[in-house]
Amino acid sequence: MWQAIRQVVWITTAGSIGNYPALFSMSFQLEAEPVLPATTITYTLLSGSLPPGITIDSTGLITGTPSLVTQLTTSSFAVRATDDLGNIRDRTFSMQISGSAIPAFITPPGLISSI
Repeated sequence: MWQAIRQVVWITTAGSIGNYPALFSMSFQLEAEPVLPATTITYTLLSGSLPPGITIDSTGLITGTPSLVTQLTTSSFAVRATDDLGNIRDRTFSMQISGSAIPAFITPPGLISSI
């Protein structure tokens, strides 16, 4: 007899989860629903990599402070959502880090020279 395969249902849409500026703290919560309401979801980084300075925990919270970049940088990664019953579903995401070093002017305001 044929039996349907049950899978976790992702709420977070696949693809880009946003563009974040370098050197500023960020957070993004991934969301998926378990097969049965009484179970919980655990998230694991399956493949790819997060930008330097960014981590994901088992609750699906992506946090950190992205490292300085000199050009727009895209990171792609796959996350597996697993419920307490062992049902799984994978999804691929990407995020961009933008920004570059902004010079700090240390010369006090005023005239530079006068003739």
